[in-house]
Amino acid sequence: MKSQWFDRRLVLNVGVFKMEIDAIQLTTPITNSVGAVTSIATNQGDGEITGLEIESRYAVTDDFTVGFTYALADTEFTNGIDDFQWQITSGGGIFNPANPTDPARNLNGRGNASIAGNPFPLAAKHTASLTGDYSRPVFGGDYRLYVNTDLSYTSKKNIQVHNTAYTGSALLAGARIGIETDSWRVGLYGRNLLNEDSLPGATRWLHSYLFGVPATAGPAATLDPGLPSTAVASYSLPRGIFGTLRRERQIGLELNYKF
Repeated sequence: MKSQWFDRRLVLNVGVFKMEIDAIQLTTPITNSVGAVTSIATNQGDGEITGLEIESRYAVTDDFTVGFTYALADTEFTNGIDDFQWQITSGGGIFNPANPTDPARNLNGRGNASIAGNPFPLAAKHTASLTGDYSRPVFGGDYRLYVNTDLSYTSKKNIQVHNTAYTGSALLAGARIGIETDSWRVGLYGRNLLNEDSLPGATRWLHSYLFGVPATAGPAATLDPGLPSTAVASYSLPRGIFGTLRRERQIGLELNYKF
């Protein structure tokens, strides 16, 4: 629905959708035969997205306008498997596609390669924004005072298909104030005024397969009865995650000239 109200002072657009996706492709990091880091595209399975989008803008006065947006994207794998999902849930076993229930590789008895029901990686379920724009002539009408503010929200994003790690939600605020003409603008700006420090993006680093890794002392190693001594799940090796750091609060002066 696209609509205008109150003598076109209010714009309200609303959309709902549902998407069914076959053979979703994601990027997976690997090491090649000489140990160099590279990546491949993998078909992780099928999924669906159910969503809602709202966009609204209202002219409160001739000088002041507010805007609002909201998007819901509820993502879910409807089927699919992942070899590292098996490794995580089985206690370190390597997934055998020829025998998905291979007990020799299900070290803790809880191995499950299915990712059905998990959300898509790096997809925020909720995003929203609120803006305010004020502009009016000053100094006899040859100049305009402008003030812009914005507040945005993004919910957490799962890092990979395993649904075990995620970035935090983010609340970002910004503002601008200054004087402008048709040919130039000078003013102050502020970005990330709330000093939000959650990661804008992250991913799991390359992991070493743990099946057959010699056990370490203590509870860090688990050996299932009846398995050969080499079939040991080691939890002592790190499984690292790295992310992109968000820039801190920024306040500065901006100068723009059109020619």
